[in-house]
Amino acid sequence: MEKFEILFQPDGLRTKVVRGTLITDVILSLGIPVQMICGGTGKCGKCIVEIQPEAPDPGDFDRQHLSEHDLQSGMRLACQTKIDRDMIILISSDMQLKESKILVEGTELSLEIDPLISKKYVELPEPSLQDQVADLYRVKRALKFAEEECPEFDIDLLRELPSILREADFKVTVVTSADRIIAVEPSDTTGRLYGIAFDIGTTTVVGTIVDLLTGKDISHASRLNTQVVYGEDTISRIQHTLENPEGLQKMTEKIRAVINEIIAEAADNAEIKTDEIYEASFVGNTTMSHLFLGLDPAALSQIPFVPVANAGINLRACDAGILIHPRGNLYVLPNIAGFVGSDTLGVMLACNYLEKGPSQLAVDIGTNGELALRCDD
Repeated sequence: MEKFEILFQPDGLRTKVVRGTLITDVILSLGIPVQMICGGTGKCGKCIVEIQPEAPDPGDFDRQHLSEHDLQSGMRLACQTKIDRDMIILISSDMQLKESKILVEGTELSLEIDPLISKKYVELPEPSLQDQVADLYRVKRALKFAEEECPEFDIDLLRELPSILREADFKVTVVTSADRIIAVEPSDTTGRLYGIAFDIGTTTVVGTIVDLLTGKDISHASRLNTQVVYGEDTISRIQHTLENPEGLQKMTEKIRAVINEIIAEAADNAEIKTDEIYEASFVGNTTMSHLFLGLDPAALSQIPFVPVANAGINLRACDAGILIHPRGNLYVLPNIAGFVGSDTLGVMLACNYLEKGPSQLAVDIGTNGELALRCDD
């Protein structure tokens, strides 16, 4: 099978590619951060590359979007051009992803803090002939659970428990989420309890680490949503999942990788460990929530635009590959209906829509736009 050598500039990446491969497919396989607003259909004309020393013959979309001078200079649309020779490919500035800027200052509400996650430091009596209860019940007893009560726990926690208790001389901090034990930590760590809140936007993803003891925001980080390589808008991304067998999986992997990058940066800025983050909450439009969870968004592209679920979703961090504490909880807020997602719900909650008061209107101006009006009660 004939292969050609390709050099991408300004990244300086080299690879060998078989004849007939689309340039955009090579770009995506190398992980080069680019945007394709129309999802590679040739309609937007934004994925312009310059090919040297000689470019393949232009196609109809090339002639539609590029001038004769551009064509003579080796300009082509990457999503329409197949590799048929050795090439040096210069990616245009229009195609490169731009850095995002986010607003991190504003009016803060005074809230009463009541986190789902809590910590309790306990000094457990060591086992003896007079006290032979199991390690797990020793922890339950310290948390005031009755013997017949059984809080939830994961098997991997049980596997860690004996060594943690004995290496810490049975002086440990127990981390719980509602009636579920998610961690037992050596010594007293009750002063360190963190969560992170995410807004998964179609264009930009933002994460904020919150001190769950005080309710204060302590660190922010953001990234461009790299799903943009499959299209700038939600419909293009849904279309990509319909037309490509691995489209949904790749879309989910993209957004989860972005989220993990944000977690790492925000934790570093806050000078905390990522496994000290025990909960993450997520809002986003309906499509973004589906793609993050790996839910098939096909029905969202057809009237009457029915989502897989409108309910809030809880899952363990390790089950989604999100790099906070592996047994930490991920909570995706409920979508409202159709394309009106949990991001609008988040705005309504932040603006006290559940409290009685004067009429008020919230406007979300994004890739998707929504209005939320509250009248009287």
